[in-house]
Amino acid sequence: MDLQSFCYLPHEGFEGRNQEYGAYVLRSKYSGIVTRVLIFVMIASIFVFGYPTIKRLLEPKEEVVAQQLAEEEIEQEVPVELLQPEEPEEQKKAEVVIEVPPPPEIDQVKFTVIEIKEEVKEQKPLVENVEVEQKESAVASENKQGEAASNVIEEVKVVEEPGKDLKEAGTGEEDANKVYNEFEVVKNADYPGGINAFRKALQEKIKYPSQATRKGTEGTVTISFVIDKDGRITDAKVVKDIGDGCGDAALDALRQMSTPWSPATDAKGKNVKVRRTLPVKFTLPK
Repeated sequence: MDLQSFCYLPHEGFEGRNQEYGAYVLRSKYSGIVTRVLIFVMIASIFVFGYPTIKRLLEPKEEVVAQQLAEEEIEQEVPVELLQPEEPEEQKKAEVVIEVPPPPEIDQVKFTVIEIKEEVKEQKPLVENVEVEQKESAVASENKQGEAASNVIEEVKVVEEPGKDLKEAGTGEEDANKVYNEFEVVKNADYPGGINAFRKALQEKIKYPSQATRKGTEGTVTISFVIDKDGRITDAKVVKDIGDGCGDAALDALRQMSTPWSPATDAKGKNVKVRRTLPVKFTLPK
């Protein structure tokens, strides 16, 4: 008897035997028990393996999308790019403004060139003593040369009246190293392109100090410098400072200016030294 006959033919082999209990009862209920067990196993398997899917279907869609994105970010390799550190926003926008104030109104002083001429009066020579001795002699002597002397002027004395020495007064020579201010010269020192070109060139070279940027230091620095006779910038110094390196920054930029100026001239047209002042305004963005 095979298994199929055993499960589905419970009466076979029990003809004429007691069928109320025992093996007959077990054989007759075997197929139902097996069927119920298989159904239970199938339901349990479906519940165990289908639970995650059922849970995802029952969860809100936003949480599911967020979970999927998180899983994708974990699995996906993110390339790392090294970037150069950017300067602080405030330092980028910090400005240095060089203001050129109009010259103050002052009384105009006209320099008159005094030309000193030596006035020499014409003096007539005085003849103090004129002694003219004319000697007339008849030279009768015979000489080899046959010369005759007549009308000989022996001596004429001419004495000029001694004149007084003229002294050179008021030469107007000034000290060669004297430094004039802007209003003492006839022609002021000039930068190629004008003072605005100098202001722009200097402004491009000034760097706003980082310490002043961090502390929020603002204000006007006044610098002073001398334009030499050959147009070079010398004797640069800070007249008014606001601290935190602003004055030094202005001086450093000024010393980098290599373009020569046209020197100032005095009333005689000679090149002279002249001192100039310039305000430099440091401002931060608001």
